[in-house]
Amino acid sequence: MILRKCNSAILFLVGLTLCGCSRTLAPQRFTGFESALPESLALVRESKHVFLRGVDGKNYYPAPIVFDMAETYRQFEIPAGDHQITIYYEYGEIVSNDSTIPVRLEPGHTYAFRPNVDKFFVSFGTLSTGKWQAVLVDDTQIRQLPAPPATAPAP
Repeated sequence: MILRKCNSAILFLVGLTLCGCSRTLAPQRFTGFESALPESLALVRESKHVFLRGVDGKNYYPAPIVFDMAETYRQFEIPAGDHQITIYYEYGEIVSNDSTIPVRLEPGHTYAFRPNVDKFFVSFGTLSTGKWQAVLVDDTQIRQLPAPPATAPAP
């Protein structure tokens, strides 16, 4: 009886891990902006396989999450104003080079990324024909910020 309950619990946990569900972590201050006033902050969310690498030349390299098969997105509090945000696209075996885009963040607004990946994205090992063009969307005003040029994935 106890063995059956343990097996059921293990199967349930494995099922949750393999379901492919994404999760979003609680907001955190981006490194270097810890002293910013709360009312001056904007929230930048990773989404749709676009991840934040750095802001204004300050890079963030999170520790890997072991056994996390689902997508895990982070949310960062960043002071409002003009910034250079460095991002990358990662979906399965496809990983792009870092791309830096200029953005103007408004206090109290929430932003998320949209990758705009080519429909005919073909990848053979380290060779790829696809391009992506990340845009930042202001979820507060439901508008898209100006887009940077398209970027090819890393070889």
